[in-house]
Amino acid sequence: MTAITIAVERADTDEVRQLLLERDTYFDRLYAGEDRVPRSVNVDSGDTAFFALRNAGYLVGCGALIRRESYGELKRFYLREAFRGGGLGRRLLETIEDHARRNGCRLLRLETGIRQPAAIALYAHKEPLPAHIWGRMSPSAIDGLASGAES
Repeated sequence: MTAITIAVERADTDEVRQLLLERDTYFDRLYAGEDRVPRSVNVDSGDTAFFALRNAGYLVGCGALIRRESYGELKRFYLREAFRGGGLGRRLLETIEDHARRNGCRLLRLETGIRQPAAIALYAHKEPLPAHIWGRMSPSAIDGLASGAES
């Protein structure tokens, strides 16, 4: 069986930068023609924990938890396409949720695009989220959904 690890790691490595570039390229393709302006996120700041998911040492996914004053925000969540559908995304998300909970976070927020039904299903994995939380943040398809769930 392949060794899967999920750990907080530094985000300033070439390997992580390559994964995040792959993520951005994926979203550029997915939302081609949309008014997509990626928000800048400093994944190396002191209020951010960057999680790396590895399969036999190979970086296959990531996510960042930014601690805000009254909530945590999930950013840069990505799993390489070849590793989707096997529960790794759920394991990564649950690891980040557990970390948030242990560090006093009781509310997590995130954004995802409307062309990502698998991501939407993953983020709503525990129970349906209230309708007032799932709402349009802007007219863009990119910002089509926002979520918050008590962790």
